[in-house]
Amino acid sequence: MRTVLTTPISTKIAQLTLCLALGALAGVGLTDASSAMERNRCKQLTASHRVLTLPSFWGQVTHCIDRRYL
Repeated sequence: MRTVLTTPISTKIAQLTLCLALGALAGVGLTDASSAMERNRCKQLTASHRVLTLPSFWGQVTHCIDRRYL
């Protein structure tokens, strides 16, 4: 029976790298999907809302903001 303490360090580093890469891809994908939903929502509200794009850790983030708050 293998325990965690006898796992080679190279295997642990590879597992950690894979988890970090998958987490980063998930973050970028979720941010892009959320921004696309906001852009589509703002197309229907052109009279009262405006698209605002800001930089973030995961890339450009889009928000649909009411013009009264700008």
